[in-house]
Amino acid sequence: MILALVRTDTLLVSLMHVNNETGVIQPVKEIGDALSKKNVLFHMDATQSCAKLIPELQNIKYNMLSLSAHKFSGPQGIGALVLRKKCYKLPPIRAVTYGGQQEYGIRPGTIPVALVAGLGKACELAEQEYEVNMRKYKENKEIVLKLIQNSGLKYQINGNQNFCVPNTLNISFQGIESEALMLLSKQYCGISNGSACTSHEYRPSYVLTAMGLDKERISSAIRISWGTKTDANELTKKISELIEVAKSLVV
Repeated sequence: MILALVRTDTLLVSLMHVNNETGVIQPVKEIGDALSKKNVLFHMDATQSCAKLIPELQNIKYNMLSLSAHKFSGPQGIGALVLRKKCYKLPPIRAVTYGGQQEYGIRPGTIPVALVAGLGKACELAEQEYEVNMRKYKENKEIVLKLIQNSGLKYQINGNQNFCVPNTLNISFQGIESEALMLLSKQYCGISNGSACTSHEYRPSYVLTAMGLDKERISSAIRISWGTKTDANELTKKISELIEVAKSLVV
């Protein structure tokens, strides 16, 4: 566990709340509680969890939290860095770009008011709608899993599903290269074999590698995700088409 790596000279622990490739939820509450008793700053990347795990987010001890609006139906190009005061002082953040004194001198430049307003509205709607949205995520996940279970394909789900958000599934189809499946199914749906952040790199997922999975399982892994507005009938159709392509690739 990451807490075992914390030393006396550790200044900061930075961690994803939810992994963007597997959807696995990290034990951030336990980590935040432990670090709050030490002189160690805790930054949490809530990009994948914001608007989904709202009650959990409200009860985590952190010093810094980052998020992006486009992950929960907000506008693209805007995000937020939440800084919590401790003893009336903000975390010791330094600017990486310089200019005006906007955002307390942390980030210069004219604030994009329309985007900020869009982010604020998206947060407001998320707090009102997250329970309904989570039910939709779960219903769609049940559809996807049932189709895969009935497909006859051999597969392994990557990541503990007891600790996973219900809108993301990372799965390895035995004997099927993910690159081939992606190329042949692109007219039906868009799937990935890693995160968008590393989509230009053709090398094994560092996330799955760190999980200790073997090369064959990693090379056959794909990531499937869906949103709150994903139509169940369309999802059924597209996943069924994906499965048919996968069957044609079985060695």
